[in-house]
Amino acid sequence: MKNTWTARIAITITLIIIAATTTSTYNRVEAQTGTNTINITTTLWRSTAGTPVYPGSINTALRIEAKHVGTTTIQSCTATITPPEGVNPSYNHGYTTPARTANGTTAATIQPGETIYFEWRLDVDRSVKPGNHTAKITINYRGNGQPKTEEYNVTLTVNPYPKPEITVLEAKLTPSNHPDTLNTNIQVTLRNDGETTITGGTAKIQPPTPQISPKEATTTIPNTPIGATTTITFNGIDISSQTQPGTYQAKLTLNITMQTRDGVTYNENTTTTITLKIDEATMEMKQAIKPVAAQWGTTQPTPTYQQSRYTPLQITLMNVWGKDAQGIIVEANSPWLNPIKPVDTYPSRITTGGTFTATLYYDIKPEAPQTITVNVKTTYWLDMGGGTMTRTSSTNTITINIEGKPRSGGISIVAVQWQNNLNVYPNTENATLQITIANNNPYNIRGIQLKLKPPSGIKEAETYINGPIQPYTSTTANLKTSIANIQPGKYKAQLEVDYMMETGGPGTRIRETHEIELQIISDREAIEVISIEWPEGSCQPATYGATLQITVRVNTIDEMKGPTMMILLPQGFTNPKDNKSRTVIATPTQPQPKITLETLTQEELAKIIQQTQQATAQQTYTRGDIITFQTKINVQVNRTGTYTANTTITYIDSWGTRRSINKTIEIPVLGGVRSINVEVEGRLIMGRQTTLNLTVTCNGTAPAYNVYIDMTPTQANPILVASPSKIYIEKLEPNKPLKIPVKFTYNPQATQTPMGATTIINYGVTTMNMKITYRDPTGNQHTYQHLTAIAIQPYIDLVIRDVKAEEYGGRTRISGTIINYGSATAYRVKAKYMQSETYIGDIEPGGEAAFRIEAASTSQGEATIEITYQNAFNEKETVKVNATITRIQETPPQQQEQPTTGTWTTTIIIAATITFLAAATTMIYKMYKAYTGKMRGNGNGEMDNNHRRTENGI
Repeated sequence: MKNTWTARIAITITLIIIAATTTSTYNRVEAQTGTNTINITTTLWRSTAGTPVYPGSINTALRIEAKHVGTTTIQSCTATITPPEGVNPSYNHGYTTPARTANGTTAATIQPGETIYFEWRLDVDRSVKPGNHTAKITINYRGNGQPKTEEYNVTLTVNPYPKPEITVLEAKLTPSNHPDTLNTNIQVTLRNDGETTITGGTAKIQPPTPQISPKEATTTIPNTPIGATTTITFNGIDISSQTQPGTYQAKLTLNITMQTRDGVTYNENTTTTITLKIDEATMEMKQAIKPVAAQWGTTQPTPTYQQSRYTPLQITLMNVWGKDAQGIIVEANSPWLNPIKPVDTYPSRITTGGTFTATLYYDIKPEAPQTITVNVKTTYWLDMGGGTMTRTSSTNTITINIEGKPRSGGISIVAVQWQNNLNVYPNTENATLQITIANNNPYNIRGIQLKLKPPSGIKEAETYINGPIQPYTSTTANLKTSIANIQPGKYKAQLEVDYMMETGGPGTRIRETHEIELQIISDREAIEVISIEWPEGSCQPATYGATLQITVRVNTIDEMKGPTMMILLPQGFTNPKDNKSRTVIATPTQPQPKITLETLTQEELAKIIQQTQQATAQQTYTRGDIITFQTKINVQVNRTGTYTANTTITYIDSWGTRRSINKTIEIPVLGGVRSINVEVEGRLIMGRQTTLNLTVTCNGTAPAYNVYIDMTPTQANPILVASPSKIYIEKLEPNKPLKIPVKFTYNPQATQTPMGATTIINYGVTTMNMKITYRDPTGNQHTYQHLTAIAIQPYIDLVIRDVKAEEYGGRTRISGTIINYGSATAYRVKAKYMQSETYIGDIEPGGEAAFRIEAASTSQGEATIEITYQNAFNEKETVKVNATITRIQETPPQQQEQPTTGTWTTTIIIAATITFLAAATTMIYKMYKAYTGKMRGNGNGEMDNNHRRTENGI
């Protein structure tokens, strides 16, 4: 590779040579007329970038300058080129071009001595080889009115592609260039000192030695303009631990794609050498991991003596460098120690300032002094960043003390307890007693035999521990024993310990006796009854299948499996399975929730209770747990009160022993409320306000407390509204009706919507929703809905007017008019006088009807007329009216004259008049019926069939 100044001088010389060679020579050929008129002076061929022409250059500019050396003016001067093979006119350009003046315009005429030029645009194929090529130029013009031709040969030079000029500015191993490194990188910085741009390529490195091995020997070269620098990286470089520090030469092969200034691309290969430097690890790296503390023992310092065996040495080390370390191997040796396990590893990552411990095991030599030195060698990998790891090692010396001559300390009892701190009761089988012993001797002990010598009622037990137990450490032994039916309390027992102490050679046998204490507790208070209740509500006499719920708490039982409760019921209580036995079995269940009856049917309530009782309960209980037992019983007593029952709770304890506990419980029968009835007494006739009595009755054997009755109409636009709508009763005695006056307000505009049509309702049966909420004697709240029907009697007011009673001819004749001033139809109206009766029909509100009755005369001077009718409830009502009878004297009939002329004409006129009046009366009546039906009907102008009036021929 050349240096920068040499490269620049070479480039300058090359450009001068190219400029000289591109000014092509020409051979002038005699014109056809034998006269030379045009003389070519200069030929210049350049690329679009103003550079020499290369194979593949397109749209190049060929300019030929010429001078008119003749003596006469010429016209229409053109030049045609015959280019060498592989050179062709560019797109939209041809072989022939006109002569142009110096300012670029087409020369129409050329004067003698004038300079002109010709210009072509040419493409050079990539197949054209670099070198000189000949082109033929034919110049045509007209002189003195005659066409003339002159031919010339010019030389065109195609230059070779510029060679790459690449300078290596820097080559280094990063981030680590130390021996025993994994996954480092080689970075090479290059500068493009050539004439063309590097558009891309690949670089391949050949390491100087197999001890420097890349995982990826090839990398890419980015686009690098002329004069620019770029850095390429080879990843995954491993440096062997056998590599010596120094400098190494590596071969770098570049396969690059280049592009000339005018856009011609081509490929070139070049090779260069780079220098890589390997440095020895720094002292900071070699001291990255240092021991900061050491002790005999693991969790806590343990005295160590001469001839101590399998002694743990725990060394605490710290990362004091600024990078993470991992894969740490710690090895320690000393002339005073016989290695058992002298090497420990720590594979995890340690950050800066982090510590870890290594535990090594040794036998202490008999001649070891009280202070010994230990050489600690630590080998580890340092994270250099970017996934690069460098391994190094450090060696440090520590000092540690050894105790003097050992003394015998024997065995001590550290702890005595039942396994897992479980309680033990009388009559317990296979209970496990845990005894923790400590070796206070400076030697290992092994072959330990423990024998338990308890008092009467507790079974003897023994166990064997193989060992060894290291000095000043402890172990736990398990002994199985059984407890008879003894009194609860604390008992003294003897523990015999027989073991071998490893003092060298065959060792020394030691026998010791220790006193321990065993505690047996009572199970009388192991279970405590918390509550006895009826989850379905307060129970009353003569109740079948009532759910009894008994809740207990486990006080001292550590583990209670499969508990059941057998209940011996008192007189008057039976098992519902056979209705005669007095023994029931209660099992644990999930606590039954309080049930609100507001929206539940009896079937839904029974289903919820059954699902609750069948819910899977917890099978194992421990201290503090709450157990809920449930069973069904028949309560057949005839009075309320509290009844005593005996129970036995059986279970399997944590030792696998079946146990039982007897408890006495009190079953409360406080009475209950079976139902609360609400009735509305009295009749309600259509009017503004009516006060009726609300009769509330508690059916049951106990009072209902805090009774609330909410009365709400069932219609959106109700016909009746109660005031007050909510009634509170603090205490409602059983079977004692309570009357409460309630004022009902009548709404004349109440509506209902049958079959989709809205209709005004004035009377009939309306419903009132009664929501009843109360608490039973146990405080449980109950809520349910009660629907009450209230009949609203229709308002009918029949008034009899224009009554006239006349007697003549031995007959009494009574007539009058009945008017309905009420708001409801009077159905099947009849008028009766004595034994005579006439049927009138239905009279609608505001309607009227005439009647006439005829009966035999009597001696009475006053007649009583009865008007009977039926209301909408088909109830018969009667209205009476008295009328004075007027007696009329009869006059003898007079002889009538025979009709004269014109009688038939008069008769026809009278008949026509009567017919017209009858038709008019019928039409007026129909119009009146349609109007009243539209006002009081179902909204479409038609009256209900039950409200049609029946005419009586009047």
